[in-house]
Amino acid sequence: ELKEKRKKRSVNQNSYMHVLFGLYGLHFGYTIDEVKTMIKRELKFYYKKKGFIFLKRTSEANSKELTDFIEKFRNFSSLNGCYLPTAKEYLINYAEIDNEIEKNYIYL
Repeated sequence: ELKEKRKKRSVNQNSYMHVLFGLYGLHFGYTIDEVKTMIKRELKFYYKKKGFIFLKRTSEANSKELTDFIEKFRNFSSLNGCYLPTAKEYLINYAEIDNEIEKNYIYL
C-alpha cells in the first residue's frame, strides 16, 4: 500500500498559530481552548463519522493544511474586527506581541 508522504507542520508554524489563538482570545474575551474549538467549527476544520462531528487536530495537519487554516483564520478574524499579524509581522514584533500575551495570560 502506497501512502503520500506529507511535510509535517513546523514547530514555528504551530507556535505562530497559537499566538494567533491568544491574540484572538484577548481581543474577544475567550480562552485559547475556546478559540481553538470555535474557530475549528467556524472554518469547518472537522470531519464527520457515524453521524458525529469531530474536530481535527492541528498537530496532525501537514504544513500546507496548517498554512491554509491559518490564512482562513486570519481572514475570518479580520472580517470580525480583529487584525491578526502575518507570520512576517509577528517575527518583526514578536517581543511586543509575546509580552502582551504573557501579561494577559491569566485571561487565556
